[in-house]
Amino acid sequence: MSNYINPLHPPIPSAAHSSYTALANACPQTLPLQPPFGPILPTVRRLPQTPWTPHSKWNATMSRSKPSQPIMFDLFGARSMGLGVPMREMSTRSANAIEQMIVGARDNVAALMAGSGGTRKIRFRIMWPGYEHLDFNRTIELCTQNGPITRGQIVSQISSMFARFLERLPSEAPGPHGQEWRTGPPGRGISYDRLILVALWNVFEDTWMAEVLVDVR
Repeated sequence: MSNYINPLHPPIPSAAHSSYTALANACPQTLPLQPPFGPILPTVRRLPQTPWTPHSKWNATMSRSKPSQPIMFDLFGARSMGLGVPMREMSTRSANAIEQMIVGARDNVAALMAGSGGTRKIRFRIMWPGYEHLDFNRTIELCTQNGPITRGQIVSQISSMFARFLERLPSEAPGPHGQEWRTGPPGRGISYDRLILVALWNVFEDTWMAEVLVDVR
């Protein structure tokens, strides 16, 4: 993808990092996956996932925890913040390479999830258009025997989960609204190497979903 460079060089000092994100003023904390604006680059589209919520039997008057701040993923050397990271790169690179590629790769993810109440695990869901009925969800452990997982480790896990999810879709029939988001090899639908991971959002309690861009060139 020409919009991304391979930034395998010494990390930029933390003092030089910018806290700006293109999503900060446009995406409400509780509904980030369908922002009210167009793509941030003319060559990409946002994957229109509907934020997951429990079944209607959930009592709206019950107490809910405050959503955590999103976990952002940015490449060193990118033209601006908020452009995300290519999933294929994240699922195939070594841990050391990823640490040199993405901003804040060594950050403790559990510590970043300030509103999560100190949880040790989260539920990650993918709600791909037309395939929501598959209810793809996995548990991500935030604390392992080797210590808390980092931003670099979770970006690798999420990218691998999307790879496995897309492998399953060709054998499934999508709903009518998902025809344009059918997956397949290059030239025959959306392929894995076109996916860009932008952020991880807390959509409900311990449930998190990924904000994804699709390279449409």
